[in-house]
Amino acid sequence: MDLKPLEGNRFLLKFNHTMDHNRVLEGCPWSFQKNLLVLSTVGLNENPQDVNLDWVVFYVHVHGLPLSKMSEAMAKFIGNQLGRFVDVDLDRAGHV
Repeated sequence: MDLKPLEGNRFLLKFNHTMDHNRVLEGCPWSFQKNLLVLSTVGLNENPQDVNLDWVVFYVHVHGLPLSKMSEAMAKFIGNQLGRFVDVDLDRAGHV
């Protein structure tokens, strides 16, 4: 992996293998010294300084919710109250 400092507290990471790149992005969010690292893929003809780093996906686990309220609709509602809902983990039967 190569690391290149950019302007404005940004860095460009270049991975030697696609597998490493994918593992890092799929393992997000990451932190360093208690600071959130916001990562994004940069296109071939894209300027790294122009990449939008305004949002990060977080996995949220809600405790204490009554069984009768554990539904995909409730997950979407709670997710949208916290920010922008992205996805819900369902079991094989389609339950939350």
